[in-house]
Amino acid sequence: MLAQSMTLVVLSTIVCAASANLATTTTTPTVSSTAAAASASDYGNYRVRQVQLGGRWEWSLSFSQPPYMYNNYINEGAAIDSYITDGNWSAILAGSKNIISSDYTVIGGGGVNTASGEFSTIRGGLRNTAKGSYSVINGGAVNKVHSNYGTILGGYKNTVKGRFGTVLGGGRNTAAGRFSVAAGFEAKAMDDYSAVFGFNDAEECMSKGEFSVRFCAGYVTFGDGDYPTDLLKVFSAVDKSRRLSQYDEIDSAVQTIDKRLQNMAKTVQLQNEILSSLQS
Repeated sequence: MLAQSMTLVVLSTIVCAASANLATTTTTPTVSSTAAAASASDYGNYRVRQVQLGGRWEWSLSFSQPPYMYNNYINEGAAIDSYITDGNWSAILAGSKNIISSDYTVIGGGGVNTASGEFSTIRGGLRNTAKGSYSVINGGAVNKVHSNYGTILGGYKNTVKGRFGTVLGGGRNTAAGRFSVAAGFEAKAMDDYSAVFGFNDAEECMSKGEFSVRFCAGYVTFGDGDYPTDLLKVFSAVDKSRRLSQYDEIDSAVQTIDKRLQNMAKTVQLQNEILSSLQS
């Protein structure tokens, strides 16, 4: 009996020790490299999916890894295959294959538009690009704003390269100077504070320097009656009148000089006569 009691006590002690050891031991799970790679891939895809399909303002998951994106909005159902790849407080309201990668940026609609400048806006159109901060593209196709505060109201293949530059509309126009304006066709405002209006499809119309305004056109009429006024002829007449006025002034000055020369000749002749009388 004593031996059996001792055996039971030893067994009880071993069981208690084993139970205590199990209670205080924690198991650390292992993650394979394949699972870790899948998790990283899922993070990127899920972050985009959440913003794309949420259809409401929401926080995007970051998994404690930058970049952190939050409060972005994509209109579910109206914006197809559109993404906000980076940035905060940005929105895509409609369209297809539009992409935003900056803060406080909006694409209203259209297709294949890209906005990467902060506070930039593309209202619509096709394949437009807004790279400058605070830039605006109202519509059109294949328009590009590269500089800050640039604006394109519409048209085709227009470009703004100068800060505060504006293209009013048309095709293949460039506003490269600061505070420059271009409109029409092939109008190139290359200088600061210049404006160019190209209305002649035969050649490009380029600015002639700073603080200049240039019109390229065959004729410009004023009025809608039976006899509209051709402003180019008016300007030509004004220029001719101005030149005639200059010619008149020059002619008057020449006549005055001629009279003075005649008086000087008479004076010289009189002096010669006096000198001759004195010598005789």
